[in-house]
Amino acid sequence: MRSLLSRMDHTSKDPEAVGTSDPLIVGAVSTFLEPGEEDTTLSPTSLSHRASGPGSRPEST
Repeated sequence: MRSLLSRMDHTSKDPEAVGTSDPLIVGAVSTFLEPGEEDTTLSPTSLSHRASGPGSRPEST
């Protein structure tokens, strides 16, 4: 949650209340991959294209 809140800018944001993200929990995908894994295979389902809009499910293949 802190990772998300720290990236959101708004007028009443209190940086002291938000704090900083824990680097042992939040990080680049590449730091969590095991040998042989690729970041494109992390989702069990196909990702919808941005043109489909939020909440759209991709067509089954």
